[in-house]
Amino acid sequence: MNTEKDYRNHPEAWEDFFGKVDSDISEETKEDAYTRLESRIHGKKHRRLPLFLAGGVAASLALVAAGGFGYALINKEKHVETAWNEIHVPVGQMKTLTLEDGTTLQINACSRVTYPDKFTAGERKIFVDGEVYAEVTSNPARPFVIESDNISVRVFGTKFDFKSYPDSRKVELVLIEGKVRLEVRGDDDSAHSVDMSPGMIASYDRESGQVELKDVDLLTCKPFNERNGHHFYNIPLRDIASELERTFGCRIIVTDSKAADARYFAVFSNGEGPEEILKAIGNGSYGSPVRLNVRSKGDIIYVSSK
Repeated sequence: MNTEKDYRNHPEAWEDFFGKVDSDISEETKEDAYTRLESRIHGKKHRRLPLFLAGGVAASLALVAAGGFGYALINKEKHVETAWNEIHVPVGQMKTLTLEDGTTLQINACSRVTYPDKFTAGERKIFVDGEVYAEVTSNPARPFVIESDNISVRVFGTKFDFKSYPDSRKVELVLIEGKVRLEVRGDDDSAHSVDMSPGMIASYDRESGQVELKDVDLLTCKPFNERNGHHFYNIPLRDIASELERTFGCRIIVTDSKAADARYFAVFSNGEGPEEILKAIGNGSYGSPVRLNVRSKGDIIYVSSK
C-alpha cells in the first residue's frame, strides 16, 4: 500500500482504505475521518469528531470494533500492516476488551478506545477518550502507553483507573497496583511528568494546567468496575453532573455558574441514585460552602445554588 497517496482525492483508494461508504456522506465528513485517523496514528493535530457519529456515518466510518470493522495502516518503521479498531460504549453500559498482549480493559460508559489488532512497534500504544480500568500485562522491553489529547500514561505492568472525558475539566488517574508515569504536554511542547505509587490519585486540571497528587483510601476509592457508587475528589459540580448523566442515562441541568463551578469531595458506595447524590453533596457537608437546590421535573434534574 502506498501510504503517500491522498485518499481524500482518490475515491477508489478511499474505498480500498475505508471500505464501501454511503454515497450521501459529505466531503467534510470524509475529511474529518481521514484527519482524525491520521492524527491518531501519527500524532498530528486535528479537529475532534463528535464522540458518537450518527447513522450511516457511524456504520461506515466509525469502525466499531464490536462489529468487526477495522482499517489498515502501514507501520512505516517495520512495514507491517496493522489493523486499528475503535470500540464505543453507550450511555449506562460497560464493556470488556482483551488486547493482543493479554492486557484487559474495562471500558466505562460514553468512552472510546482506539487500539491495534497487534502491537508491532517498540511500545504498546492505545488511545482513550473516556474512562478505562486496565490490568496491563508486564513487558519491560515494550512499555504500555495510553494517549488522550495532551496526556500520556506510561505503564510498567500495573492496575489503574484512568478517566479523561473530552467534556470534563478534570483528568484523573488512580493507581491500584504497580507503577505508572503521568505526562502532560504543554502548548509549547514542554512536558511535565509525575511518577505514581499505589494508593495515589493524580488530578490534572485542563484549564489551569496543574497536576495534583493525593493519597487515597483504596477501600473506598475503587475503580468504576468494582464500586457500586462514585467518588469525587475536588471535582466541580459540572463534571459531577456529566458523570451522573453517563452512568444513569439521565439529564441534569445546572442553572448557574456558582453551582457549576463549586467543588466537592465525596464518596458514595451504597448504590445511591443521581438525585440522592446531588442532594447529599448540596447539603453543605462535602467540601464546599455552596449549598444546592435540587429538584426534578419529568426526566430532568435541575440544580441551582441557594
